[in-house]
Amino acid sequence: MEGNNSNQNLNTQQQSEAQKKSVGPIIGIAIIVIIIIFGGLYYWGAQINTQEIKDEQESLTAEQIESQEDLSVKQLETQSTSDEIADIETDINATDLENLDQELENIDLEFSF
Repeated sequence: MEGNNSNQNLNTQQQSEAQKKSVGPIIGIAIIVIIIIFGGLYYWGAQINTQEIKDEQESLTAEQIESQEDLSVKQLETQSTSDEIADIETDINATDLENLDQELENIDLEFSF
């Protein structure tokens, strides 16, 4: 009887090890598939955004672009003409340089660099 019992325990252990081994690759494959799907969605979304920007830029004529108000230009036009240090510092602090490189990015998009 003890021989049968030990054979059954051995068979049970082998079956449980086989089940554990088969679950690992399945989980790994599922993770890889999910990563590929997310990568594809990211790429697809980036292509849609790029196309929308291009369509928007192509729809504007030169006259429409020229007639748009540029806030940076307006701020520069309202600067003081004083040559006092305090006035110059005030003008410098009021100048917005955050979007200075935005035009370069737009040029890159326009020429598709």
